[in-house]
Amino acid sequence: MTGGRAMAWNRPWDPVETPTVEPRTVVPGVPVEDVIGGALESNDAGSFVVISETHPLPHGLSQVWPGDADRRALATLGGDPELEDFELERALFVDTETTGLAGGTGTYAFLVGCGWVEDGALRVEQYFMRDHADEPALVAHLARLISRFDWTVSFNGKSFDLPLLRTRFIMNRTRTALDALGALDLLHVARRLWRYRLPRRDLGTLEREILGVERELDVPSHEIPDIYFRYLRTGDPRELVPVVAHNRTDMVSMAALLARACDAFGGWRSPTAQPAEVLGAARSFELADEVEAALAAYARALELGLDGALQPFAQAPLSLAHKRRGAWPQAVDLWRSMRVREGRGAVWALVELAKFHEHRAGEFHTARDCTLEALEQADRLLDALPQPLARPALEHRLARLDRRLGAAKVRRPSG
Repeated sequence: MTGGRAMAWNRPWDPVETPTVEPRTVVPGVPVEDVIGGALESNDAGSFVVISETHPLPHGLSQVWPGDADRRALATLGGDPELEDFELERALFVDTETTGLAGGTGTYAFLVGCGWVEDGALRVEQYFMRDHADEPALVAHLARLISRFDWTVSFNGKSFDLPLLRTRFIMNRTRTALDALGALDLLHVARRLWRYRLPRRDLGTLEREILGVERELDVPSHEIPDIYFRYLRTGDPRELVPVVAHNRTDMVSMAALLARACDAFGGWRSPTAQPAEVLGAARSFELADEVEAALAAYARALELGLDGALQPFAQAPLSLAHKRRGAWPQAVDLWRSMRVREGRGAVWALVELAKFHEHRAGEFHTARDCTLEALEQADRLLDALPQPLARPALEHRLARLDRRLGAAKVRRPSG
């Protein structure tokens, strides 16, 4: 930065300057804080509304959580080795409700929900901006709060909530330690662990399918910006009540989801484990380069009765592990199991069988039959196949096998 005073980021809160704030326009009637169940909070930058509640910690969480196994789960599922140092007592849950879903400097976080463990319970505080004049005070308070923690926990926060908050700190010329905090994004965790169990991994779906929670009279997320704008136009705060409840429920659900994810990941060996979750755990192990754990989990998912459509996702990596180790009978058995199901997995298995029969067993006729079957399967697929499985590659393999078979016919045994 050239000219003026350079801003120092990632330090304890200290306002660069206190912005000049125009007096609020008071709307006649019941104050908004009374309607949404909050109270006014003031600081040097102005005032805003705080709504405070305390909730029991979800089952599985406590002030001594997480243990080593839970930290390993978070690091593996979150794709971040630094999460092995995660401490729940040093974590701040964060969720925002905003004036738009696209982000950018013109988008405001008019409601910021924060939660943390305090006295064996989940303390939830929500900070509401009655109008734009409240933002400097809200941001100043949030900066002080953030400086108390080492971690943030969010749902899609890395892509949306946290960048948006960084922008609001910059626009209000307020220093923050936000960038110094480690970040646990539960959307990343959900995508890895439940990718094979659920076609959608939004928070509402996870609440219903994983936590067994059905919200009553919830307001859809896409309607929330319009509700806030109507409040600004009319001064009527009644529509804000379900918005505040929506944000608060998000906070509680994130805590419950955190415990549930670690429990599911750590229990993949259990006889009651959900096969599709075990498959998600196996894939997470593989992405973290924990090869032996991944292979054991893939095998476990198959043992538990993995759905037929999902079986290739476990069979393929297991077969490749056997192939690398030279355990050909086990690899061939898996490829033969995969070939009976039509689809990309069957084409891939047929190609692997063709390679085996050509290069390992010297059975060119069988390799040719596998290649022809792979071509037939590929032609029935509507989706594009990767280059090694596409028709040109299969035709090239078939032509080579035909040449080898032709050369074998013209050879004559000696003697």
